[in-house]
Amino acid sequence: MKKCKSTLAKKLLVTIGIITLTMSASVHAQEDSGWFLKPSFGISTLSNQTGTASDAGAFNGEWDVNTSSGFNAGLGLGYQYNHNVSVELYWEYRTNDTDTTLAATGEVFEGNYASNMFYLNGYYHFTTDNAWKTYVGAGIGWTQEIDIDIEQNGVESSYSGDGDIGFQLMVGADYKISENLTMNGEVRYGLMSSIDLEAEENATGTVTGFDYNPLTVGVGLKYRF
Repeated sequence: MKKCKSTLAKKLLVTIGIITLTMSASVHAQEDSGWFLKPSFGISTLSNQTGTASDAGAFNGEWDVNTSSGFNAGLGLGYQYNHNVSVELYWEYRTNDTDTTLAATGEVFEGNYASNMFYLNGYYHFTTDNAWKTYVGAGIGWTQEIDIDIEQNGVESSYSGDGDIGFQLMVGADYKISENLTMNGEVRYGLMSSIDLEAEENATGTVTGFDYNPLTVGVGLKYRF
């Protein structure tokens, strides 16, 4: 009889323990879930590019584009499902100064290579027992506009495109400042190939063959509400 009571007591303790852990995990998940707003900014780098202009008058032929470090800023609206998984809709503006050399003439023109994009990103946050939490992520992006400008004798000529699809990979770390506010540092790498840019202001023709693979080192804030 005592053995039966002992077995029953053990089962009861195990059941209570399971229920307690389940309720604790549920409460913890609820505490971590919710909507968030995430502004960010950073340093933008781009690899040098080579493209070909056709029907572009004086700009016809191969372009060699040297890029310098630039700037990017963005704003994300997202939802944290639990302490590991979150998604966001992210808008980003990016700009890098350029020096474009026309292979046919050797002339060099100053300019700018810039974009306005929207991304749908997903993140996996690794659980830790302190204020720091690392994460990885991936996203798919849509180009609202990407353009390159070249300046000749004070006149700017522009070529732009839209609707291209790209991808990006992210790795970063969060630091919890308060229950609602988190600071983060992040490295992002984007992938977009074979962009066609059509003539806009003060320009004619088409530029083809460019890629758009930016690398970003940035910081941001995440406010959960």
